[in-house]
Amino acid sequence: MIENSSNVGKFMYQMDSLKDTLSTLFSSETEKVKEEKVKLQKEYKKFLEYRSIEEDKLIKARNEVNQENLSLGSGAIDEEEMKIPSEIIELDIGGTHKIATARATLTKFPSSALGCMFSGKHKLNKHIGRIFIDRDGEPFVSVISYLRSGKIPVFNSKYEEGKFLEEMDFWQIPVENVQGSDI
Repeated sequence: MIENSSNVGKFMYQMDSLKDTLSTLFSSETEKVKEEKVKLQKEYKKFLEYRSIEEDKLIKARNEVNQENLSLGSGAIDEEEMKIPSEIIELDIGGTHKIATARATLTKFPSSALGCMFSGKHKLNKHIGRIFIDRDGEPFVSVISYLRSGKIPVFNSKYEEGKFLEEMDFWQIPVENVQGSDI
């Protein structure tokens, strides 16, 4: 019985020793986790500061571009320059669509990229008698349709509608407050 009691004592001693070791290990690892957490919090704070600075730069750049667009648009063109002759312009769109339209159609939104392009202030080179525009034909023709009618064309698919909206965005032509539109 003494032998069993001695074995139990050794076992209890080993268990206490193991418990102390695990407790020390757990405390040590908990401290390491806390230190890593503090480091991550500092890095996250730096990231948020950096992101804020970059967002401010982006907003400033966007505002500068908007101001430049405004200066190219109606604000910088005098009344005499706004009287655009209604001459017919022949276009070759992407080599797939050959169309003719009035200069007034192309300059319906004078501050748009398309309006600026055909304002008469820029030399436009012709290719085989037509002004070549390196864009996809179908979406561009839909833009011309919109400029002529003031209404968004009917599309057979969301894909076609998306391509039209991309083309409008490319030429910086506004789509808001359009009659008969869900967009």
